[in-house]
Amino acid sequence: MFSYIYYRIYSTYQIKWKSDIAGLYALFMLSIAQLLNLNTVIIPICYALGINFLPSKLSWMIVHIGFITCNAIYFWKITNYDKLHNRWKSESKYKKRRNGYLVVLYLLISFVLGLTVLHYLGNWKAKNTKHNIEKVNYPTIIRNF
Repeated sequence: MFSYIYYRIYSTYQIKWKSDIAGLYALFMLSIAQLLNLNTVIIPICYALGINFLPSKLSWMIVHIGFITCNAIYFWKITNYDKLHNRWKSESKYKKRRNGYLVVLYLLISFVLGLTVLHYLGNWKAKNTKHNIEKVNYPTIIRNF
């Protein structure tokens, strides 16, 4: 799935910009979407467990750089745009249009849902809890759950 998203973003902006910077743009867009998807999963879990989820900006930067690094290794070293293009070049016009809409929908949902969850649940203060995500004693939480 992420390969197709990278391929479609890259091919769209390569046509538009006529430059290889489209690969970098696709890499950053995909990494940001993945980071926001991670937020969408982790924050509600922490909310349900009563853990204050207030990681530092440095922590998020490290995670985002990790996503960028892993995606760069995969899309630039393991596979590349030419391999992805050969895989999907024979896609019918109907499938290409439908899948393009699905890619845009996925990116929109990732951004909107990820930012919404982060805004509403990311800064909540749990009542009667001393747990913080960076200082959690997991066996205690699991026993209390």
